[in-house]
Amino acid sequence: MNQEPKQDEILRILTEEPEKKKKQRIRPGDWFYNNRFVMVFSIVISLALWLLMAYNDTQRNPVIVSDVPISVTLPETLQQKELKVYGLASDATAKVGVTGTPTIVYALNSTNMEVVPESLSEISGPGNYNLKLKVNKTGAYSNYDVKSISPSSISVTVDYAAEKTFEIKLPSVMDQINNDSYFSPGPTLSMENVTVSGPKSEIDKIDHVSFNYTPSPSPLEETKKTSASLILYDSDNKEIHSKLLSMSPSVVDISVQVMPKKTVTLVPTFKNKPAGITLSKDSYTVSPATIEVAAPKNVLSKLSDTLELAPVDFSQISTTQYAFNQGITLPTDCQNLSASSTAKVTLNNLANYTTKNLEVTNFTLTNIPTGTSAKILTEKLEVMAVGPEADLESMTDSNLIATVDLSGREGSIGTIPVQVSVAVSGSNRSWIYGNYTVNVVFSGTASTG
Repeated sequence: MNQEPKQDEILRILTEEPEKKKKQRIRPGDWFYNNRFVMVFSIVISLALWLLMAYNDTQRNPVIVSDVPISVTLPETLQQKELKVYGLASDATAKVGVTGTPTIVYALNSTNMEVVPESLSEISGPGNYNLKLKVNKTGAYSNYDVKSISPSSISVTVDYAAEKTFEIKLPSVMDQINNDSYFSPGPTLSMENVTVSGPKSEIDKIDHVSFNYTPSPSPLEETKKTSASLILYDSDNKEIHSKLLSMSPSVVDISVQVMPKKTVTLVPTFKNKPAGITLSKDSYTVSPATIEVAAPKNVLSKLSDTLELAPVDFSQISTTQYAFNQGITLPTDCQNLSASSTAKVTLNNLANYTTKNLEVTNFTLTNIPTGTSAKILTEKLEVMAVGPEADLESMTDSNLIATVDLSGREGSIGTIPVQVSVAVSGSNRSWIYGNYTVNVVFSGTASTG
């Protein structure tokens, strides 16, 4: 009996609790019955309405148009004097404040106007000028008012346009080279000159053009490459900083080539030398006997300690002609550090040699071109033989062998001088001095009989 009321009480409490919580929830509409909320809401709405009205009031509050180009064009009379405006960047712009109807001012942009000087009448010649600016309406829209320009004025320099070329000077201190083992031709630049353009009054201040360079702390043993910005200097060696001047180019590449070097011995060579003549080192002298050669490391390592000179032709040697300047030819990428490109080769042991004049009467034609007929017109040829006196005493005309080689004479017609080679038989220590030719007549059809 006593338990049932308790159960009813519990059910009543459980059902009433959610209903109380529902009654305690605040609905949005109830906020407007809260005085504090109503006050804050009113202030926010008033401020928003004021901002909206102020924003839309384009008749009183200027709208800013950005990036409007600034242009300064000198009168034709000044341009004919080659005067030019300096100090105004090609992309110089201004901000313009405009008022008017919203449909107009909000449609405006930088293409609808330009900023120009109010007047150029004060410009009569070179000088610095401060020009007050105004707006020119250049687009389809013109029904608006200009309220502000920022900047309202600009400073420019008017001067004669000038251009001058300067040689790029090396700094006074450059890298050191280990000259005992390495060679450097010195610093080389990617260009020798620079062209500076700008106002004449500024260019007249320039004395020379150079660059800053930091030498390596120790002597160079390999090629060094770097780049540097060019710098303008006045006569007091002070840097010139002017935004009105332009350089072309403005950066230079510097290369300090460094190559290892070595000493090589020059060795003479000979051609057409008689088989019986042996030339020892005492038989000749070479001047200079050695030269210094520089080359990249991989090239120099393959270079021999001796270098052969251009060959001396024995047909040019006689008892009175025995010294010859022969060319020095180096492999590719090698540099001759000596003062001469030739070396003098002198034969020393010609005291026992003499000369003898002989006459050639017997000639032999070789390598006659196919389909060609050739005949030697020269009947006799006087030549000079050189050799030991004992050999020449018994030498006669019959010891001479004359050969005329017609290689490469295809298509020849008529009488043509052709070089003849004269050899000596009976002496392997003698030779014929000089160059000789004989006249050969060519016809188009070779004889068959």
